[in-house]
Formats: sequence, C-alpha cells, structure tokens
Amino acid sequence: MTELLRRWIEDDFVLELYETDNLDTREHREYLGYVFYDKGVVIFKGEDFSPSPMDSLDSDSSVASLLGFLSLQDGDTDDEYFDHYTPEQLAWRDERAEELSYFAAELGEAQA
Repeated sequence: MTELLRRWIEDDFVLELYETDNLDTREHREYLGYVFYDKGVVIFKGEDFSPSPMDSLDSDSSVASLLGFLSLQDGDTDDEYFDHYTPEQLAWRDERAEELSYFAAELGEAQA
C-alpha cells in the first residue's frame, strides 16, 4: 500500500483507503488497499477492493461499497464467503458487523 487516499471514521470504526500498484484487468482500474479498524484493532486488511468505475476511488460511494462487504453477516451470502475469515474476524462479524452495516447503509443512501 502506498499513499493514503481517504480515512473514514464513525464511532469506534475507522477505514483507511490506500493506493496500490495492483490493477483490476477487467475494469482497467486500480485495486485499493484498505485497513479497517474497530476500537483500534485491525479487523480487515487487504489490497483487493475495486470500486465501481462510476465512482471516484476515494468517494463516499466507494467507502459505502467496501463497508457493505466488510459488514456482511451470516445469512447475507454463501457460507463459503466466510471460509477465509479468521476466528477473530468471525467473532467480530457476529458481534459488530450489524452495527457497521447501518453506517454503510446511511453513507450509501446519502449518495443516492
């Protein structure tokens, strides 16, 4: 990850978006790096998020989209989606993802 593009903060949640050198060859767009914290603890970190080509990389819409993925809960998608989650991430999902999903929805609705 290189340059910080955006920092989103709400209550105990912090999401940082970074530029990367990774390209999404389907969309010819840059993948974004991200670090998501809850109460100062890193919950998710990756360099695999490619926002919609209709949104700027650091827009509220891009943040809302990523938060939507990070806040998926049991029953929202196939069980296999969570196969790569650590036990700590699964525990966080079960305890805190629903709260994050509210912030994601609010941010997304504000852009609609």
